[in-house]
Amino acid sequence: MLTALAVLIVIVVASLVTQFMTSITEPIKAADQQQVVAPPTSYTTTRTVGASTSTAETTPSTAGSSVSQTATTTTTSTEPTATSAPPAKPVPIADAQVYDPQGTPPKDNTSYVDRAYDGDASTDWPTWVYKQQFGRAQGGLKDGVGLVLKLGKAITPTSVTVSTGTPGTSVEIRSTSSANPTLDSTKVLGKADLGSDPVSITLSGAPKSQYLLVWITKLAPYSGDSAKSQGQFQSSISEISVAGS
Repeated sequence: MLTALAVLIVIVVASLVTQFMTSITEPIKAADQQQVVAPPTSYTTTRTVGASTSTAETTPSTAGSSVSQTATTTTTSTEPTATSAPPAKPVPIADAQVYDPQGTPPKDNTSYVDRAYDGDASTDWPTWVYKQQFGRAQGGLKDGVGLVLKLGKAITPTSVTVSTGTPGTSVEIRSTSSANPTLDSTKVLGKADLGSDPVSITLSGAPKSQYLLVWITKLAPYSGDSAKSQGQFQSSISEISVAGS
């Protein structure tokens, strides 16, 4: 009887010892299987625009699980770099000659041509006095008359400023690659009706050249006061300046 009781006590004690050891060992094993990672104090954002790179440091939120956070953003700009065109500058006029492809000699006042670009607005180059207005399509004598300018160098002209002492004159600025072109080979780059003040004519699509044509397409009423001169026409160019690059 005593022997059986002793065996029972040993079994109970052994069971209690086993439970106690298990309660200690299991949490230790569970803790060994976990990896604790401290939350980052900051993360880095990299932004690249064109050739420049900037880096910004940002403190993240500590809410939620503790995980490592690294964010990298790369942006490359594809916009082209803007380049400015060379500024237009005044270009000297080296020479000029009367252009009259539809007329007969002599040409209009060839000895006064240099007065159209001498820097003195009180002097001018005048056309002949005509009894008919220009414009063959309207029954005129011819389409026009003008001056071919020879510039100091080949340029791309951007504007031409024209002054006249005969308001009511109409002009075209035409391209030309030579001093004596055919009219059909020239191209209108700009046009204007002239008044008492200088007029700046902006040119469009002008090719690079050393030559430029100032072409009078409409004459002003002749200013002579005699009865004989009434109903006649004449224009003058007192100053021309060219700008380009």
